[in-house]
Amino acid sequence: MGRAEDEEATIEDGQSTPGYPPGTPGYSGADDKGDADAAASEPFWRRLGYESFRAYINEQNRLQTLYEPLPRGSPVPAVDLPGGEVGEVGAPAAPEKRLRQVNVKLGSGEGQHLDQAARIYGLAPATLARALVNRGVKAILEANGYGSD
Repeated sequence: MGRAEDEEATIEDGQSTPGYPPGTPGYSGADDKGDADAAASEPFWRRLGYESFRAYINEQNRLQTLYEPLPRGSPVPAVDLPGGEVGEVGAPAAPEKRLRQVNVKLGSGEGQHLDQAARIYGLAPATLARALVNRGVKAILEANGYGSD
């Protein structure tokens, strides 16, 4: 027998693959074969206690009749969760304030000036631009009697 024939014989005999450790006990290819292999070879419906697949299907159909289906298009009923016995989680957190993005186009000279000013203050250009926009908006609102809210 050659090496390949030895390997095939070993694998066919249910032994581990040569050069690899044995598998988990109870699984095919493992050295310790137990009741797990016998149970795994049975059909699932027999392991669940049914005499036949048809008996399993009949029971599943019977169980489905215990529940009334919701009419199509009807709203899903609200969930009724218990209160203090599971632990109160309190009121939901306030929603985050929505952010608004404003894009500003700058000419090449204006962009260079913004970059230079940002370097002086040690900020990123976008951070400085945001600060300048906010300062300018507040100044306009205050000058027109709207306050600084």
